[in-house]
Amino acid sequence: MSKRALEAKDALVFLPSEEWTIVEFVCRFLGPFHSIIKLFFGSDYPTSNLYFANVLAIEKLLV
Repeated sequence: MSKRALEAKDALVFLPSEEWTIVEFVCRFLGPFHSIIKLFFGSDYPTSNLYFANVLAIEKLLV
């Protein structure tokens, strides 16, 4: 939803610029999580190599 709001930023003039900065940060931060979750739950049998590499990617993001 935040990503779509960024696409329509010009039409949504009710948010101040500092709030847009927060929305952009949240989109950048949560984007990789979204991709990894889609990978895990989009496959019937996620293999350990997909699982381990992506869990490490999440750890790097959090650190």
